[in-house]
Amino acid sequence: GRFTGELPADTNFSVLTGLSGVTADNLSGRQIEVGPDGSFTIPVSGDPAASGQRNHLQMTADTTLIAVRNTLSDWNTQLPMTLS
Repeated sequence: GRFTGELPADTNFSVLTGLSGVTADNLSGRQIEVGPDGSFTIPVSGDPAASGQRNHLQMTADTTLIAVRNTLSDWNTQLPMTLS
C-alpha cells in the first residue's frame, strides 16, 4: 500500500474470525513501518511474526475476513491510502 501526504486520522488492518467477527489480530496505522515514499507491505500468514518483523498480521484457522479501515478527519488535506 501507500500513504500520500498527511497520514489519515486512523488506519487499521484487522483479522476477524467466525460469524461474529471477533478480532484475532490488529495492526494500527501508527504501528505500520512506512518507507520514505509512503509505501508499506503487510505480510499475512498463519505463522507468528518472525523476530524483528514489522507490519505482520497473523491469521487463525477460523479467519473469515481481513478488514481495512482508513478514517479521514480532513478531506481537504488527507488522502485515502492506496492498496495493491
